[in-house]
Parts: sequence; structure tokens; C-alpha cells
Amino acid sequence: MKALFARTSYGYEVLHKVRGRNTVWVKRRADVLNFVRPGGVGVELGVAAGDFSRQLLSRPVLSKLYGVDRYFGDRGHDDGEYAKAQRQTAEFADRYSLLKQTFDEALPTFADESLDFIYIDGYAHTGQEGGETTRQWA
Repeated sequence: MKALFARTSYGYEVLHKVRGRNTVWVKRRADVLNFVRPGGVGVELGVAAGDFSRQLLSRPVLSKLYGVDRYFGDRGHDDGEYAKAQRQTAEFADRYSLLKQTFDEALPTFADESLDFIYIDGYAHTGQEGGETTRQWA
């Protein structure tokens, strides 16, 4: 994995080494694509209605993006929002897979070093599971 991005109150932090630097901040989350090689593969943890997935996919940098969200009905994340995320990303079906799973359940789906980036925009960035999600996916 080349980069791990976490949403913070200050912007979006690159937590894993990228281009020889340990930490990089970007203010606009779409700027995370500046750290991804053309044809890259990534995962977004915490998709909600799919707005950011659609934004990422609208630029042809990624060959494949996976979205992971549990849609359990908590915090407004329910089947209706899942359906909206599917509609938002339908035109990119050849490059996008939405996994209706917890972050823990989805983790074994990805072999080590198979991803160019992981973007955490779920409750993980605020310490969900005591920050365990960030540690597991790094």
C-alpha cells in the first residue's frame, strides 16, 4: 500500500509514507488522487451516499475503487442510503465495487500490498473501535 488517508478536523492526512514523506496534509479530499499512480487501485472506508466515490471515479486515475460501508441503519446509514450510493456510482460499475460490510469483514477481501491507497472517511478516523480500524488497515 502506498498511502493511507484519514479525515481529520484539519484536512486529510496522508498517514503512510508517500514519495519519501511521512505525513502530508491536503485540504480538499479530492486531492488524495494526486498521490495515486495512474491505474491505481484503492478502497474508501465509509461511503455513505457515495458522493466521494463518484467524485473519485469521475477522474480516470483509478482502474478500480472499492467502497466499504455497513449500512446497518445507524447514524442515517441505512438501505436507502446504500441504494443511493449504488445509483451514484452505477455508471462506473466496471471500475467500482460497493461492499455492504463492516470494515473488519471487508479486510480479508484484500491481499497485502494489493491496494495503492486506503481512504478512511468513516467513524474510524474519530476512533471507532478505539482506532483499531486504522491500525488493521495500515
